[in-house]
Amino acid sequence: MATAAEIQQIYKDVLGRSALSGGLNYWLDTGDSIEKIRSDIAKSTEAKSKVAGLYQDLLKRDITSSGSDEFATNDAGETDASYWLGDLAESGGTLADVEANIKLSDEYKNLHSG
Repeated sequence: MATAAEIQQIYKDVLGRSALSGGLNYWLDTGDSIEKIRSDIAKSTEAKSKVAGLYQDLLKRDITSSGSDEFATNDAGETDASYWLGDLAESGGTLADVEANIKLSDEYKNLHSG
């Protein structure tokens, strides 16, 4: 069972904000494991919106989405939404990590090189 502090940390890592009391209480009441809570929050509409916003801000394009749990790829064969959301859900990645890694991509470097 997850603690309030653990859930707050997930919100900060995955959504870049603190949990509101309603959300915090919801997750505490589920009795779910910290891993399941992290996975569920990372798959949320809000998390998807945050990652899509990074794409707009950093790459000046919409995020590619296949509409499934499969890895989506853009025309350059680069993985998009599913990859980053999986990173947030399973490997303990943070929204800041996603941003930093997008900035390391060839696509970002090519867009901002001149």
